Amino acid sequence: MEQLFIDAGYVRENLSPVVCIGLMEEVLKEQDDGSFVQYIRNQTVFPDSNIFGVMPAYSGKYFGAKVLSVYPDNFKRGLPSHQGAILLFEEETGKLIATVDAGMVTKIRTGAVSAVASKYLAVKRPEVLCIIGCGEQGESHIEALSEVFEFSRINLFDMSKDRAYSLMEKACSGKNAVVCNSVEEAAAEADIICTLTPGNTIVLEESMVKKGAHINAVGACAPAKRELSSELVRRSRFFCDNVDSVMKESGDLLYPLHEGLVGEDHILGTIGACINGKTYIRNEDDITVFEALGMAVEDLKCAIYLYEKKRGLL
Repeated sequence: MEQLFIDAGYVRENLSPVVCIGLMEEVLKEQDDGSFVQYIRNQTVFPDSNIFGVMPAYSGKYFGAKVLSVYPDNFKRGLPSHQGAILLFEEETGKLIATVDAGMVTKIRTGAVSAVASKYLAVKRPEVLCIIGCGEQGESHIEALSEVFEFSRINLFDMSKDRAYSLMEKACSGKNAVVCNSVEEAAAEADIICTLTPGNTIVLEESMVKKGAHINAVGACAPAKRELSSELVRRSRFFCDNVDSVMKESGDLLYPLHEGLVGEDHILGTIGACINGKTYIRNEDDITVFEALGMAVEDLKCAIYLYEKKRGLL
């Protein structure tokens, strides 16, 4: 049987936000109970600060890796920040059976994971969604979170108002969306805040966030990058996708850790543990943070679904 190539168009048509949210909730649960194995990714940071990553995972019947580049400034060229491929192998013989466009999978599954995290960590009926950083992940997050919650308002902020208005046109049709003049304005009343910036500087301070808010911190994916202030992290109830990855790569946690404001026990658990009922009951005033670095199990789960769908195995 010849190898399949699954392009971005096929991914977009067949991996809807609803389908992906279900897959992500399933794989996060599986990763926590050990039936889907996550390995530490290898990241090479080039002299220009761009990143090349290899992210392996194993499911029993399949294994593989996402190989990608992360170029945060690609929006200036009209290109996506994440580009690459997911290589899918079958376990019995080690044969490469599919190459899947990683950019589109990454875009869709990242928003879906934040939607799952918000389902378990946010207040029960969040009213206001705040998007900080209005690139392609802004679109993904609005689409996915709107499948789980019914927001009365969506606040958008980006350093480029043109990008914010463009996102409003793309993703907010029929929704009450507002382009804000500052992060403070966008975050002030928000129940769920998504930080989706390149992570080159702190964008969210403790004083900007109301009691009871939940934050999906998505943009910073290297030790020297951060989006959240140390004081905000210290005050928060802190969760993540993978503890080992966060301890190695998350500037949002590593900065306050090195400053002595928090210890390693500040990580209360993973979203998979929350799904499995192992940790955390929300108090009304808790500020929760989900630190999302992205996991290979998420990419491989999507690749398996797309492969099996295209082969007619589902």
